[in-house]
Amino acid sequence: MEQHEVDVLIVGAGPAGAACGISLRNHANKQVLIIDNSDLQQTRVGEHVTASIFEFMDYLNVTDINQSSEFITENYGNTSYWGSQSANEHSSLFTAAGNTYQLQRSEFDTSLLYNFVAVGGNVLLDCADINFEQQADNTWVVHLLHSVRGSIQIRANFLVDGSGRNAHISKSLGLSRHKKDDLMGVGCFLNVSGLALTQEQLIETTENGWWYCAALPNEKAVVTFFTDMDIIKVLKLNKPDYWNLELAKTKHVKKRISGSQSVSDKLWLRNASSQLSEGTPLKNFVAIGDAAASFDPISSMGLGFAISSACFAAKAIHASIIEKTQKPLLVYQDDVVNNFKQYCQIHKQVYQQETRWNNSDFWQRRST
Repeated sequence: MEQHEVDVLIVGAGPAGAACGISLRNHANKQVLIIDNSDLQQTRVGEHVTASIFEFMDYLNVTDINQSSEFITENYGNTSYWGSQSANEHSSLFTAAGNTYQLQRSEFDTSLLYNFVAVGGNVLLDCADINFEQQADNTWVVHLLHSVRGSIQIRANFLVDGSGRNAHISKSLGLSRHKKDDLMGVGCFLNVSGLALTQEQLIETTENGWWYCAALPNEKAVVTFFTDMDIIKVLKLNKPDYWNLELAKTKHVKKRISGSQSVSDKLWLRNASSQLSEGTPLKNFVAIGDAAASFDPISSMGLGFAISSACFAAKAIHASIIEKTQKPLLVYQDDVVNNFKQYCQIHKQVYQQETRWNNSDFWQRRST
């Protein structure tokens, strides 16, 4: 059996995991290993970010992810038909965010992971049957099966859950997760070559939820319908024909993407619910990104929080090692909870702006 020892084991090779790993390498000089059960080939969504993400790239000393990167384009406008038939132009429904940007997620995620490797981090993909055991001294022993290298045992002083919105690691360790709603996104990527598609976001509400459409780099666009899982099941919105029927109810989104072609004959379905992981009683353990707290896409907080929480968690881990106490990790968890509470207040205010469909299950659930 192959065996390894590291200071910190991060589970999840997404932006949160990579950012946490880079921070630990740059600012704490820790031996860090990132593992993931995928090969990173799956479709990744969540493309909208604010300019604050570049401040964190500076902190991480990631110089190849900036406003001029080929996979990043600036939005020239944000228009919503939310609460009114009239267009509202704004930076964000949720915050006065200033400049916002669209990413090609696969390129962004890959670049961040390459930067982690470049500073001495290690990555192990295609891992299966991952099992975690915490020892009496609070360290961790992890067993997994790799697709090529077979059985592997990893010993780590700290364990980080960066497994995303489903928080697989936290759940496997018996930690609960408070779920605020059952929001899901059903969507696709489009080829818009030859179309005069402006570089702006468009949001439009309908009776059963709301639509999001935005141009992406490389003559692509994304269009997504956000609604609750039970509504998706009843209306069969995971099937293209029924999804297109719902799209036909829009006035502005369908007009904007007219003439485009989907890059796939299948729709993707992604969890978009608001959730918060409980403060953990486990020592030498912390959750980051969506595994710690996840947010409604209307907030545009997903990627920004993933990166920021990863950096702050890395600081907390380093401080915990130096001070030989769990207090920095507890302070980090309290900050996550307070952040989520503030988000919930704004979230409620935003949804209460839409009053045109008072008999709709989707909007009724968010009106109180």
